[in-house]
Amino acid sequence: MKNIQMALAMLLIIGSTSLNAQSKKYKIEGTKCQRVEIIDAGELYSTYELNEGEIEMMKIAGLSNYLIDEIKRNHSEDSWPEKLGDLDARIADPDKLKSYVVYKVVTLEDKIILVAPLKYNKDKDSGWALSRDVFFVMSTKAIK
Repeated sequence: MKNIQMALAMLLIIGSTSLNAQSKKYKIEGTKCQRVEIIDAGELYSTYELNEGEIEMMKIAGLSNYLIDEIKRNHSEDSWPEKLGDLDARIADPDKLKSYVVYKVVTLEDKIILVAPLKYNKDKDSGWALSRDVFFVMSTKAIK
């Protein structure tokens, strides 16, 4: 009986751990994205305006029109949560940006677009927690 209880306890621990783990891959609108880590918060382009050439590069890379529209709507600080969208707050605590679970969507020459999925980033501190997926435009050297 004691062995059965021990086995059930181990299964419960293993099962709950795997439920909370983030996947190494994430799929958004048919696009498979690889998990990456932000290592330099200072390389964020928080007010960047995507140009037509970059939008065309996203189409060539196979991103859907819907995903491109989502990136255009949610890639700058005016569409992010309060503290994430505040330069002073990001400068005061650069580790907050580094703590987001992010996935590489597409590389555009020397820039990369990352998605921070709601499902992995909704439990952040007040002002940092996401209410939807957001996107970051960063220098390619900002991630590993």
